[in-house]
Amino acid sequence: MPVAPKVTPEGRQLIQKKMKKAKILIAVVATLIATTTNAQNENETKDSFDKFREGILTSYNNFRDKILEDYDEFLDGVWKEYQRFLGVERNPKPKPFVVPRYEVPVTPLEPVKLKPIVVTPDIKPVKPLDIPTPTIPPVVPVIPDIPTPPPVKPSIEYQNFSFYSLSVKVPKTDYTSLLQVEIGQYGEAWRQLKQLKVEKQVLPALQQVVQACGLNDYFTYELTECYVDAVLSSANAEKRISLLHYLMAHQGFDVRIARCGQIPLLLLPMEQMVYARSYLNINEQRFYLFTDKLSGSVDLGNGGIYSCDIPKDANAGRTLDLTIRPLTMPEHKQSFNISYGGLTLKGQVNTTLINMVRHYPQMPIPDYARSTLDTGIRRSLISQMKQQLQPYQGMTAVNKLLRFIQMGFEYATDQEQHGYEKPYFLEEILYYPKCDCEDRAVFFAYLVKEVLGVDNCLIQYPGHECTAIVRNDMTGDGFTLNGKSYYITDPTYLGADAGHCMPQYRETQPEVQFWY
Repeated sequence: MPVAPKVTPEGRQLIQKKMKKAKILIAVVATLIATTTNAQNENETKDSFDKFREGILTSYNNFRDKILEDYDEFLDGVWKEYQRFLGVERNPKPKPFVVPRYEVPVTPLEPVKLKPIVVTPDIKPVKPLDIPTPTIPPVVPVIPDIPTPPPVKPSIEYQNFSFYSLSVKVPKTDYTSLLQVEIGQYGEAWRQLKQLKVEKQVLPALQQVVQACGLNDYFTYELTECYVDAVLSSANAEKRISLLHYLMAHQGFDVRIARCGQIPLLLLPMEQMVYARSYLNINEQRFYLFTDKLSGSVDLGNGGIYSCDIPKDANAGRTLDLTIRPLTMPEHKQSFNISYGGLTLKGQVNTTLINMVRHYPQMPIPDYARSTLDTGIRRSLISQMKQQLQPYQGMTAVNKLLRFIQMGFEYATDQEQHGYEKPYFLEEILYYPKCDCEDRAVFFAYLVKEVLGVDNCLIQYPGHECTAIVRNDMTGDGFTLNGKSYYITDPTYLGADAGHCMPQYRETQPEVQFWY
């Protein structure tokens, strides 16, 4: 009989951490509101709520600008040693090399009594306040009586570089003064970049690409890194890390610079847990270690990791959200055609997007399910499958879709196919020739929800991932949660209908993972 799911200690820590972030954000906003309100005369009536919010935004930006203004002092100051933690394994138990096939038991199994459980709801990351940027009225120039010829604008030179087959150009900047900074002088490097006003010359062009392509925080980092590698390709790693750190900090991220001996490092805080990557704990926040890309593989050995000491209450910026929203990138197509049991899905995958996520940081499986690379291909999948499943109703439609995914895709572990752990975003299962359990679970969870309207969640066992659907018209292996009945539905258990759990997991307590 299946054991009821539980909330893992990591899940509780994530919930507590996000609640703490929410309290901190509320406290900051309350302080800013109090400051703005106290600055007004008690007898003065506030003109409008828009002006009130404008005051909050101005106070916040001034506070943030002060941190960046003084950042070179942090870099010149005390550097503390931090303990390095090895990357966490997402699911340490190995996946099966051969998936089981369902066999009808000789003696029917005793019907499972669904066990009621209580799971703390998944708390989504706290988003920044939606405070609009104040509109500055245009300055009306005074036109002289005698017209003067307009000044001749100097021609602008551009630096061209490539970002995943996208051609990008950014106004050229002379980094000679940065290159002359001595090794280890990170504070001086920051001051030289501040004098060059790099953020005003470079960032507007990069942000245009971010907006046009729909890049998330991590791809913004990669875009910035590509620019740095292009303009400082012949410099040493320390200069590239210094420029990358400066530009990321001025885009609002709490990136940190660090070193291991003479090896420079960039520390990135992520909104999600990142697996299989070493990290430091700084003020209860995980900062993941990234090395200079052009330097290739770097062995840090057992050396200590040092980073400048930044006051705990300083607003050093925000974390990077790894969730992906629809991307708009150059298209290079590869066709797919998957058929089984009278169902077929066909179309074309944009390989540019596949290349972008080939080595994406490992994150929790629900975040893969929440992400979207290509809305066009998703609309096509939904349309095709809805049309083909239209003749079927209820559990017949669910099981037909389930069987299509069980038998239409070839199974292989990530180690066999890629040589490393590689969970797929939904679109990737249409590109690679083989897939494993979590890839099938994400694909099925999306289609059964969007095509058939069936609510579901992801389920994790040691070494295995599947789904559980919400139904009131069936029996089988499952559990109850918040008054709803969930039944194990496994896209990797070949030939098994919904409601059948793999035998080796029937007595195992699973972890429930919500994704929508």
